[in-house]
Amino acid sequence: MDLAAFLSKISTEGRKSPEWSISGGSMSPYPYWNITRRKASFAVARTFVVATGSERHLVCVSVRRNSKNELSYALWCGDSFLEGRKALTAAQASGRVKSAIGALSISNKLTLEAEMMSHYGSFPQSDRCGFWGDKTCAHTQQVLGTITEADLREMAEQLEGYLGDKAVSSAAPPADDEDALYEQYLFQVPVLFEGDRGAGKTFGARRFARTKGHVLVEIGGNESMEAADLLGFPVRVPDGSFVWKDGALSQAVRAASKGQKVCMLIDEMLRIPQRHLSVLLTVLSPDEGQYRLRTGRIVKVVDGVGEEEVLTCPVENLAVIATTNVGCEYAVDAADPALAERFLIIRKDTTPEKLQAILAKAIEAKHFADGPEIVRRLMGFYDAAVKLKKSGMIASAPTTRTLVRAVELSRSPAQIGAEVLNQALQWVARDLNGQPEAAQLKSLRELAARSFPGMKGTIWV
Repeated sequence: MDLAAFLSKISTEGRKSPEWSISGGSMSPYPYWNITRRKASFAVARTFVVATGSERHLVCVSVRRNSKNELSYALWCGDSFLEGRKALTAAQASGRVKSAIGALSISNKLTLEAEMMSHYGSFPQSDRCGFWGDKTCAHTQQVLGTITEADLREMAEQLEGYLGDKAVSSAAPPADDEDALYEQYLFQVPVLFEGDRGAGKTFGARRFARTKGHVLVEIGGNESMEAADLLGFPVRVPDGSFVWKDGALSQAVRAASKGQKVCMLIDEMLRIPQRHLSVLLTVLSPDEGQYRLRTGRIVKVVDGVGEEEVLTCPVENLAVIATTNVGCEYAVDAADPALAERFLIIRKDTTPEKLQAILAKAIEAKHFADGPEIVRRLMGFYDAAVKLKKSGMIASAPTTRTLVRAVELSRSPAQIGAEVLNQALQWVARDLNGQPEAAQLKSLRELAARSFPGMKGTIWV
């Protein structure tokens, strides 16, 4: 029904009976299922729990665009998708979600799909009456007596935000839409990704280079590195003579000078001492659209004077990607202002939306049943652990890397909780004797037991 019809239903059928309690009302993306047409479409839904005594009913209000592209509101009592009823398996729910967002022209479908699936089975099964249609039940009447026109308009705005991809159309490309970000900036300006560990800074750069078929030249920064590791140096070969060995920077520029598209990844760049990183200052200052590098290699001698090799390549052939963790807990130097200015610095941290999408993909790769439920439990553990860290009850929190590792190490869904807990020593402080803080370990054990009831497998901590 349209907005006017829904408002009429509110005014004529809305009730607020004191014996019923109403909670909820939050909005979420939802795969609306048209019973008559047997087809899913994208919607935004508000969910309410209406209860009295031992009765509990889940009531939903949704808005979508119908086949005529008009806003259409609906109301029902009981929901197989949100309650995870056996009549709708996880595979069928996933099919509905994919169908609902398949026609949307948006750039973050994977994230949206993971968000929608996280709501599958997120409510306990209710005492639904199965109302769906024009004549309301007592439970939907309570919601009609609570919801307002402003609530309905807010739902419509949220829907348009999804359909218009407003959530991902800001001036800066979103961190979870890496391809768009890379396409916009790489091969134009060097990019430095800073952020928390396990956020996918290194993985994203590798994935981009490999999926695009670009040459990937990679070097990992550390405190013992010198400029020669970037430029190159002579090495002795079996016959006793010396040949030149390119450093990572020389290798990348040389390949780019031959017309290849090259991605040079400097992982943990700020672990390299500043005095050695200074070799990047000149080469990353393009001259007439060309990167120019003096390698230090003598290529010929004229009148007793050695002539140094100079490599040049077009900027559009070489993408320089650097990563770094930032913070006093990491063994990194502050970026030299002159060098930092050569880079476009982009913050890349773990977001709940991106973590959901990554976990969903990892679980799908393991072919585990009940994927949405596993994601929900992992996200619950993650959220609670972050709160423990903020309150000082543990020293650190799980990252994307550690949670994905738990999935990858598990042979069954029941083992995931144990594999998560087996990484607890990464998240607790040590006492003066070097032993893990007992109280912090206890907090994590209790959290794992709540998040993964009935977990199986060997626990080492």
